[in-house]
Amino acid sequence: MSENPGQRFMSATARKDWPEAEAALRDLLLADPRNAALHCNLARVLNIQSRPGEAFRSVRDCLALDPDHRAARFEKASCLMALGRLDEAEAAFTAYLRSYPDDTDAHAGRARLRLRLGDPQRALEDCERALKGAPELKLPQGSAASVGRGAGKTIPLPLSGRRDVMRAAIVTLFPKADTVGTPLENGAPG
Repeated sequence: MSENPGQRFMSATARKDWPEAEAALRDLLLADPRNAALHCNLARVLNIQSRPGEAFRSVRDCLALDPDHRAARFEKASCLMALGRLDEAEAAFTAYLRSYPDDTDAHAGRARLRLRLGDPQRALEDCERALKGAPELKLPQGSAASVGRGAGKTIPLPLSGRRDVMRAAIVTLFPKADTVGTPLENGAPG
């Protein structure tokens, strides 16, 4: 007996077999087209596969069913950023952060976005805000000009406003900031 689509999705996700995860989600959506979580998961899988246009359409489908869907609101900002619609992405991250001000990944994503928009000072503010929400990242004793990650790794923060240094600091501190997105939602229906 073959796996049902929910099991296929979970297995494919565990293996990071994104084409198979996509196929399973599409099968699940045939059976339950009004399931917002399925649309959101499909958006994330498409985004992982570097298909932000299709991902954005799935995000819109999800938000049409559930306008307050947290993961879809985050994914919307991520898709807009991937599509190069930077001003819209910044507005989407900002709206998301009004509802979820302590979301470290959203601050890291918006920091990366603000670098792309040429605003290193506001990117630094987001980076600092993200640091407050990430206990594994900390400011070294007595230093407001550097941040540390783990044992002894110190990265200078670009208080001078140099975008290249700021970008390196943000990507080093938040490696996922370049491919910002939400984790797949748990509990795909079986």
